[in-house]
Amino acid sequence: VMSPMAKCGLPFIPSMFRSCPSRGTHKSPWRGLRWRTVCDAFSTQAADSALYVSLALMVILWQLARPKEVPQARRTSQGSRGTFSRPKPTASSSSRHFDVVPLPGKGLGAVATSALTCGDLLAEEAPLLQTGFGLPSAERQMEQLSTVQREQIWNLSDCSGPEAERSLEGILDTNCFRPDWSTDVRVLCPTLARFNHSCLPNCQQAWDGDQGTMRISACTQIQEGDELCIDYIDVRQSRDQRQFELRQKYGFECSCPACAATREGSDERRINMAKFDQEIGIASPERCLQIVGSLLQLYDDEHLQLQALRGRACLDACAACAQLGDAEGLKSWAQRAKRHYTDALGPFHALTLG
Repeated sequence: VMSPMAKCGLPFIPSMFRSCPSRGTHKSPWRGLRWRTVCDAFSTQAADSALYVSLALMVILWQLARPKEVPQARRTSQGSRGTFSRPKPTASSSSRHFDVVPLPGKGLGAVATSALTCGDLLAEEAPLLQTGFGLPSAERQMEQLSTVQREQIWNLSDCSGPEAERSLEGILDTNCFRPDWSTDVRVLCPTLARFNHSCLPNCQQAWDGDQGTMRISACTQIQEGDELCIDYIDVRQSRDQRQFELRQKYGFECSCPACAATREGSDERRINMAKFDQEIGIASPERCLQIVGSLLQLYDDEHLQLQALRGRACLDACAACAQLGDAEGLKSWAQRAKRHYTDALGPFHALTLG
């Protein structure tokens, strides 16, 4: 993928361009359920089981706090106001499973140094800079960094204008991740920013709020020597739509396997992914379960292994089962959701604990 990040790389929160939305946005309508709707949906026998009660509470909490974006960090740009605590900058994990190397036609990119399986943590990194409402300016934060750290940042790409007019703001717009879409906070992790884009990503990024680090994990099987890629944009669009957005925001044309070889029905499948995702928000419980099955099949047909997308679909199925009073179905879908979210976000995330 010929990415401007080629020189710099790219991480878990998708779009960022001088006035663009953050990378990897997977927007969907609010799919809320009222407390009473969920609780009344359970039969007496289900309510007698501590397991089913805990599952019901999980679904309630999911529906009340369900993010409008897939819980996954992406590249960012300007957004709503918010505050964010600044962790101490640290280097990427010494046990990381990748190297940043020159790639033909791409500049720099991340390449696996060992075989990986779905859910394996490649690396995590605390941000060197954080911007947002109530935080010190990026320029002021830069003054507190070492010479080596400042050089790391200035070596990243700026897609906001001509190379001769590179700026710190342009670098931030091009390379930052957004940990929480409810605020305008952006974080810059220079090493993880080296990950390039693919419309068939083999990695997924997530923010660890407890540790204050950005994490990138494998979302499928990876062989030693494979390039490691994440998604900068919502890949559930036609090829032409994806190419247009990437050119507008990042100035490159994607040449990933999904874009290089036109596969029959690929555009239709990807467009239907987004349509089904939106329909779930207004569908009846019965229809919701049908849609979730179709959605997961589309992900399989497109070989799209983003585990947070799959986990969210499974949680939607949990909510439908709760409304139908189907305790066994709820249990089954909850187990699947937890498995996908564990692979996507790690075993200690709020959605995977318990």
